[in-house]
Amino acid sequence: MKTIYKRFFTVALSCLTLIKVYGQTSVPSIISSNQVWDASGSPYIVGQNVIIKQGYSVKVKPGTKIRATGKFRILVEGSLEAIGTKDSVITMDTVSFQFLDSATGYDFVNKTGSHFKYCAFKGSGSGGDKTIDISRVPLLISNCKFTNTYYTIYGLYAYYDTIKVRVENSIFEGNNYGYAIYPIGTYSMIELENCYLNSMYGLYLGAFNTISKCTFNDIKSYSGISVSSSNKKTIIQCCTFKNFANKIISISSGSSKNELYVISNTMDTANVHIELTSSATSFDKMVIKNNNFLYYKDYAVRTTGGSKPGYYDTIIFTKNYWGTTDTNAIRKSIFDFNDDITVYGFIHYGSFLTSKNNNCIEDKSEEFFNGSGGGSSTTSVSSISPADFKVYPNPAVNQINVNAVNLTNSNWKIVDMTGKELLKGEFASEKESINVESLATGVYTIQVILNTQQIATKRINIAR
Repeated sequence: MKTIYKRFFTVALSCLTLIKVYGQTSVPSIISSNQVWDASGSPYIVGQNVIIKQGYSVKVKPGTKIRATGKFRILVEGSLEAIGTKDSVITMDTVSFQFLDSATGYDFVNKTGSHFKYCAFKGSGSGGDKTIDISRVPLLISNCKFTNTYYTIYGLYAYYDTIKVRVENSIFEGNNYGYAIYPIGTYSMIELENCYLNSMYGLYLGAFNTISKCTFNDIKSYSGISVSSSNKKTIIQCCTFKNFANKIISISSGSSKNELYVISNTMDTANVHIELTSSATSFDKMVIKNNNFLYYKDYAVRTTGGSKPGYYDTIIFTKNYWGTTDTNAIRKSIFDFNDDITVYGFIHYGSFLTSKNNNCIEDKSEEFFNGSGGGSSTTSVSSISPADFKVYPNPAVNQINVNAVNLTNSNWKIVDMTGKELLKGEFASEKESINVESLATGVYTIQVILNTQQIATKRINIAR
């Protein structure tokens, strides 16, 4: 009986402690004590799924090597801090990490908790594998390198609270496949700064995103970065995008509460740099400026979709560099309403930059239509409500009626699609009739000017 008890105790103890054999350390399935892994115990062999129990921590020191013998995970209920140095990185060979709800995430204020620094992750190359799987805990990943991974950083599952993951100064090297970040949840927050992504699929976004000073090269997917109504606020700034298989940025939809800023980026070598679908103008704020649009195969900017042929929304693309100062060449780099009247969008590219922007200008202020150079604006911020400014009938034949509530003594002018002023006048009352017999069949814009400032616009169609 004593012999049986002794054997049982020995087996149970081996499940809770590290076992060092022949210059390597076998990691037990259950870790329920605070542990420090260092280079002297390397490699640490993960031969089964492992869990770090809640309330306990594992600290991995510089130079440590961790290797899995199969598709095994280290599940974290407690805390995991893997902190290497520039000259002594931590090596993670085909091992996956899963941070559970109870895990101690990273505290960005006090700079404590689970995080990875100077770590080199090598994936198995298998489709569907998750290298770092996060469940509702914040995490910091700094100065790390990922190679041959598929879902490199996955999850977040932020459905109730904002969960932040920050990745900085890191490298993602794919093998013609794989995702750097694949977030899930309506409140996920992604910060990606000064990172390099190469030879992989595109980047999926969370609800709140800041992509800054990153380089994307040889991106294989149909859309490199997709922006939709699920992305509440997205900032893409000071990045370099090069060698994309198709589109660099695809803007599919927005809402009255969404914000999008695409500023000071360089886009080079793709079929299309930016594509906007018919609901893209529904963003509360959309600022796209100080970008460089260099080589493209089809178009620098393309608009698609639309449910009302002959009608368009103007989208502000001022203060961008188009690789040329030739307005005809710029016009040819854009596909919009000017090319197909069934397409919803008209790109206003006026006040373009005359040389390449080599600076990181983090200017998020909105641009306004200045009356010339590639269209008129329906996306600028208006100081009056839509109910105060109505134009009908639209389409019109010889006359338009304007309801100009609260606009008495302001001025109006009608411009064509090139911004040329054709008619102008003053609102003497809250209801005005304007004779448009002199206008040829086509699309125009009526602008409201108050104290030299444009405060509202509407497109009008003349059809005879």
